Amino acid sequence: MLSSIKGGINKFVSLNPFSNKDVLNAYEKREKIGNGASGIVYKCIRNSDNVEFAWKEMEIYELDDGTTNFKFLEYEYKVVQLLNKSANVLQFEVGAVVKDNKNNATTVVMISDLILGIDLERLIYSDVPISDIGKHWIIAQLLYGLQSMKRKNVIHFDIKPSNVMITENYDVTIIDFGSSLIADNNDEKKILSTTTYTNLDTVNGTVNMNTNLSNCDLWAVGCLMYELYHKNWLFKSLDAESHEKLLDDFPNDSKYFEDDDTNDFFLYIMHKSADVGTVPTIDDVIEHPWIKQYVDANKPQVI
Repeated sequence: MLSSIKGGINKFVSLNPFSNKDVLNAYEKREKIGNGASGIVYKCIRNSDNVEFAWKEMEIYELDDGTTNFKFLEYEYKVVQLLNKSANVLQFEVGAVVKDNKNNATTVVMISDLILGIDLERLIYSDVPISDIGKHWIIAQLLYGLQSMKRKNVIHFDIKPSNVMITENYDVTIIDFGSSLIADNNDEKKILSTTTYTNLDTVNGTVNMNTNLSNCDLWAVGCLMYELYHKNWLFKSLDAESHEKLLDDFPNDSKYFEDDDTNDFFLYIMHKSADVGTVPTIDDVIEHPWIKQYVDANKPQVI
């Protein structure tokens, strides 16, 4: 990984689509704030104005087929560039490729907004009570974020509580675009998402790019919504095979929430309502009374 001493890095390498801006001089890395499968996250400051950001560090390494993971990091950065100025989506300042000759390592660094909050998974399973209004607002913002992504032709494909950041005011930011896809004309693509939150279109890791792709994210929102209200998974799947069986047995028009309007909305986005003839789009869902009446009444500041 990158040396914590700036002098240890003696060569800056710029590769398309990454910026030629030298992050090592423009930003100062501070304390570590997170550690995930894709990399390590630190707090940093922009030297020009002392504004705080997040510094995510990902090492480039060789894969079993002899190639490297750089192609995936490069694609992810193309995705976040497309999502610039999108509502409720993590915003990135710059991405760069840094060669550490001293340690013979090459690292991708991405600088993003610093979100002062916790991920939704930690909030759900904490002792902090979440009001029904707060839950409603979280789901509404998540849908607005997915709509803003869809307008940029991007599907997230890994919506789950740990990929949703929440501030103390219940403001929502969608993060982690390592599984995201830019929709194009390819017939099908392999994706890597979390089984518990996948629908039948993606449970086997392959998605037909000619289908209603946003429905994959909507299904995940339904699974997340159930977990948010009940502190439990909707589907307790051990593997793709058992998950597919659970999806096949998922009943229509059942009672999952005490409130009838909330239950009706859940069934709608899960395409389980008796009156739904086609799979709803993200735009359809945002116009649903459960979302629209709440948003109109509370007048949230959304883009």
